[in-house]
Amino acid sequence: MAMVKINKLLNKNMEIYRFMSFPMLMTLIELKKMPLKKLLLWDDTYEVPLKFFITDEERKMRKFNYYGACWTISHDSDAMWRIYSPDMQGVCIQTTVEKISTLFEDSDNDRTQGRISAELSPVQYGDIETLIEDEKKSGTLFYKGYTWPYLYLKRNAFEHENEIRLVVKYDSPSLPDHIFITNINPNSIIEKVIFDPRVADWYYSTMCSYLNRHDIKSEVSRLYGSRL
Repeated sequence: MAMVKINKLLNKNMEIYRFMSFPMLMTLIELKKMPLKKLLLWDDTYEVPLKFFITDEERKMRKFNYYGACWTISHDSDAMWRIYSPDMQGVCIQTTVEKISTLFEDSDNDRTQGRISAELSPVQYGDIETLIEDEKKSGTLFYKGYTWPYLYLKRNAFEHENEIRLVVKYDSPSLPDHIFITNINPNSIIEKVIFDPRVADWYYSTMCSYLNRHDIKSEVSRLYGSRL
């Protein structure tokens, strides 16, 4: 059974959020699993500052074995809703740092997929080259409790995301594009589901009924004010 290492900069009671489509939420609820995507396949080529710490062979994704999922401390963000919910039907799930630390407690990942280790840490924003040079000189990121510090660096342009990143190191002969955390109990992870503030009433009513059948609380974001 893998355990999630929690960076000491995080408080276990801190509320964190993950934006997603409703079909992805249904995957978590119905199939009790959560996908993790290989970091090298994330849209932003600077998500992992490759040129500073991996070899040419790893650059070709033959051996790079880190996977991840993005969380945030900000749920009422206009930018986040518009990025992750372009159809106005997206949601974000609310949980806590402590609950995320239990994600692998009942998972069979080690047995069926490969040996894994995991870490939850806040992203450090700034100029990538400067951050890495500072880290080399002072060991600042290591001192702050980062196991894989270079996997938590991001450019200032994304600072509005306030990202908390879950990274999994996956040791297996086979390195697929995605791996899955399995056997998740949705009710032990999800405190509530928050809908896009622009969601249509009929859609929210329908999806709310579905969530109620699974004993999952839901509400509509009030980012743009109370609904009439």
